[in-house]
Parts: sequence; C-alpha cells; structure tokens
Amino acid sequence: MDVVEQLAELRRKIARIDRKYVGARPVLPSPPTLRPERPARYFVEEMMSGTVVANAEGEHFQTEKLYHSHAATAAWTSRV
Repeated sequence: MDVVEQLAELRRKIARIDRKYVGARPVLPSPPTLRPERPARYFVEEMMSGTVVANAEGEHFQTEKLYHSHAATAAWTSRV
C-alpha cells in the first residue's frame, strides 16, 4: 500500500466516523454538585479533650497527651 492508498483509506475511515456522529447532540457536562457548607474554622474543643486556659498573653487551648512508658518520646537523659 503506497502513501496515496493509505491516505484514501484514512479519509474513508474519517468519513465513516463523521457519518456516525452527524445527528448526535453534544453531551453537556453535568452541573457541579453542591457540597454542604463547611464552617470557616472548627473549634478544637469539639475534636479533642482539654480546656481553655488564660494567661498574660491571652487564652489558649491546653491538652495533655500521655505516652506509654515504652513509647519513644522526645525526652532523653544524658549521663556525663
């Protein structure tokens, strides 16, 4: 098959595809689904235990995390 025959075959395939979609209506994308409104911020008191503590700098949320004795923590001792 030379180049001219390949081009003719390609044109026939394209014409067949074009005939297939002549009467087809374009598919419009569906409108985006509306997500429920989320608050601009979450209150930490609703997510974890702790208390709001006030000091000279203002109020802050304070919580406590207890680690098991075998858990690795940032605390260490050095012997000199």
